[in-house]
Amino acid sequence: PASAPARAMRFDLPVLDIFGSARCTVVAGETLADAWALARAAWPNIDKSHDPGDEACTIEVDDRAVVLVARDVDVATFAHEALHVAAWVLRSRDMPFSYENEEGVAYLLGWVMRHAWPPVAAWRAAAPVTTSAPRRPRARRAPPAAGPLS
Repeated sequence: PASAPARAMRFDLPVLDIFGSARCTVVAGETLADAWALARAAWPNIDKSHDPGDEACTIEVDDRAVVLVARDVDVATFAHEALHVAAWVLRSRDMPFSYENEEGVAYLLGWVMRHAWPPVAAWRAAAPVTTSAPRRPRARRAPPAAGPLS
C-alpha cells in the first residue's frame, strides 16, 4: 500500500554564493497552517504570526528567506513570493533594490523560480488537494513601504 503524502515538506535551495551566501527555504503544507507548523518546528524562534487570510508568505528567520505556501499555491502567487525573496536578498546584503539593478533582480527572481518551483510542483502533483472547499478570491493587501516581507 502507498503511504499517505506528507502534510508538509521543506525544500532548501542551493546556497546563492554570488549574493553573499544567501539562503532560501520553501516550506509547503497541505494548508498554509501546516506550512507554518513545520516552519515553527524547524525554527522555534520565528517571531511572526500566521495570518489565516494569507495564501502564502515570505519571512526572514536565521538569516534566510523562508517561503511558506499551501499545496494549492499557483505559479503566479509563487512568483509573487519569489520577488519578496529577491528583495530580501538585496536588502539583507545592503544592496539597493532599484531601476539600476533591475537585471540583478530579474536574475534573482529567475533563480528562485528555477530552483524552488519544480520541487513544489512535484510535491503538489504527488497527491490531490484534500480540501473540497472552493478557493477564496485573492485579496492582496497593499505592500508596506518598507519593513517585514509579506
